[in-house]
This record gives sequence, structure tokens and C-alpha cells, in this order.
Amino acid sequence: MTATTAEWLRTADQWKLGRVKDHVDLVNGFPFDSARFNQTAGTPVIRIRDLLVGETETYFDGPVPANVMIYPGDLVIGMDGDFNAVTWTGRPAALNQRLCVLRARPSMDQRFLSYLIPIPLRAINDVTYATTVKHLSSIDLLAERVVVPPLDAQIAIANYLDAEIGRIEALIAKKQRIVELIDERLRVVSTELLSSQPGWPLKRLLSAPMAYGVLVPRFVANGEGVPMLRINNLDLNGYIKMDEVTWIESDLSWQYRRTVIKPGDLVLSVVGSMGRSAVVPLGANGWNLNRPLARLQTGSEMLSRILWHWTRTTGFLMEATLAASSGAAQPTLNLGDLANFNVGLPTNRDMWPQLLESLERQWSRTDEIRHRLLKQCDALTERRQAVITAAVTGQSHTGGS
Repeated sequence: MTATTAEWLRTADQWKLGRVKDHVDLVNGFPFDSARFNQTAGTPVIRIRDLLVGETETYFDGPVPANVMIYPGDLVIGMDGDFNAVTWTGRPAALNQRLCVLRARPSMDQRFLSYLIPIPLRAINDVTYATTVKHLSSIDLLAERVVVPPLDAQIAIANYLDAEIGRIEALIAKKQRIVELIDERLRVVSTELLSSQPGWPLKRLLSAPMAYGVLVPRFVANGEGVPMLRINNLDLNGYIKMDEVTWIESDLSWQYRRTVIKPGDLVLSVVGSMGRSAVVPLGANGWNLNRPLARLQTGSEMLSRILWHWTRTTGFLMEATLAASSGAAQPTLNLGDLANFNVGLPTNRDMWPQLLESLERQWSRTDEIRHRLLKQCDALTERRQAVITAAVTGQSHTGGS
């Protein structure tokens, strides 16, 4: 038992049940006019997409209410989607709508609050129904009940968690860095294998014109309509997460026949995250394709696999980044430009299987190590949450772990 643990053990009988609103002040974000958003002038604005990034590149050129300015140390909560709670570490900025900030009153330690608040947020998330994106009500959050120890125990718990969570996060960061180094090495090897070959224009390797995915007006509950492959279905290792399917209305599918994918097709992100790609497996036959993905049909799963490795090379990523248009909200790769990219392949097609075998061998050697490291990161993340939950709910002093 640590000294800090002993400090809050002595106050176990003084923990009291209360509502979140008894211990915090909540300020909702302001509905700024997006027409006055820009990249250079005015006050920095935190939008919900900036929350996990920890910085913002958007400015508002106009008056800003003083009460929606946030500062490092403030606890900011996203009110759409996953209800993320983040202690802001960026520069002072104005809080946009669909975000709120929580500031501890004298009865609550701000650091303890940051560890505590994800628990009621998860409770709300578990009972919130949504067909598209979940929305958080600040009234519901303030009404949540939490168990709160005396202030000195809160400080002791926060000190303990700062040290313990810091240790766990350092371990996660080390393992994630090893994964990054493995991926960098794999890109180098793939680049060496492919760049040593003559260049084939990509359009010569395809059996049909490339096609962008489509923007869909409305998604429906899973199991109803037509499955739609989205970028969130692609993980960073080239696999499609088949259990996270999104659906569109069945009576809309006729409009999107040109973006129906079939096994063996290569799907590739052409907006923002260049290089995120996967070869379509058998189970995704007949799915529609959503933007920002594009479909590349080769007529050969072997060739699609080679092209998948090509999209992971340093050369492709650099060329795609340079060719992407930056005029839109996100860099976008034009399919006409992509068609003229060169792919290094042997002149003799009979040698392509041998090339793929070399690429796959290199991939399989690293994929197992990567998978093991990522599982360890997942286990550490679960451990991190378990430690926090045990400490802030009192399980640590009642025999829980």
C-alpha cells in the first residue's frame, strides 16, 4: 500500500453521493458563425474535431463572449459521438458549439474531476440511443450521481493516479513507437523491392476506370438496406473490420452501382489519410463504397495485393501528398493524377507472383510482432481505465482492484 493510498483509505466512511452539478460549473460552447472561420485572423476556436488532437487551426474573425474562452487545464467534453473528455493543453481558445467545459468548484479538485467525469459519461453513452451520431445533453451530465471523497482525499487520489497513469502511458508510448519503427522499416523494404523495377502507369494495370465513393444522404440502422464500406472500416494494417458495417437505405442503392465493390478490388483513401487501403475480402461482396475512398479494379487479387503494398511505400505516400489538391477542406487526390502514378513491376508478368511472395514474406514477419505489441497496448489501456475506475469510485478501499 502506498502512502497516498493510505491517505484516502482513512476517509472511506466520508465519501458522499452527490450530483455532478453540485461540484462543477459547466459552460456550453458558443454557436459561432462558420462563415467567419478562417486560418489566420481572430481568436483561435476549438471545434469538436480538434478535441483529441489538442490544438486548433481555426480562427474566428469576430467578437467572442468571454465566458466561452478556455485555458490550459480546463476539462473539455465533446457532446457528439463518443463523448470524449480531455484536459485541454493547447493555447487559450474559444469553445465552439457541441462542446462544453467543466471547471471544478472549491469542493472538487480539478485533476480528480478529470479522472472522475468519464465514468458518468460512459453511463450516459450506454443508455443513449442514436441511429447516426449520439448527442450529449449538458443537463443529463449535470444530473448524474457520483461518489465524492473529501477534498484532501481527492488530491491524494489525483497524485496517485498522475504517477500510476503516467507510468502506464509511458509503457504504451514505448510500444507504439516500436510499432512505428516496424512500419517504417516495412515501408523501406517494400520501397526497395518495388522501386528497383520498371515503372508501369497505374491505369495500365486496372481492368476498369477508377471511381470515387459516394456521399450518402442518410444511413440507417445496421441490418437494414445495403452495406456501405467507409474509411472507418479500414484499419491501419490493411484489414477491413467486417463487424463495423454501416448501412444505407436499400431504395437508394441503384444510384450507386458504379461504386459497388467486389472481392479482389483495392479500396484506397484519396482524401486526407493517403495510403489507408485494403483489398476487399470475400465477405464484402456487393458493398457500396463511401467517400473518401476510391475503388481500383485489377481483375486479379494478386495484383491488388501488390498494389496494396505499393500504397504503403514511402514513394507513393510522398507522391500522393504532393499531388493532392489542398484547395478543399482536406487534401484530395484526383483520380486522373493517380492513374498516371508509376508502379514498379517486373516487365515479365510471370515474375509478379515471386514479387508478391517477397512482399508478403516481409509483411508477415512484422505483422505478428505488430499484432502482439498492439494487443499489449490494448491490455495496458484497459489496465489504465481499471486503475482510474477503482481509485475514483472507492473500489481501492473496499477490496476492489
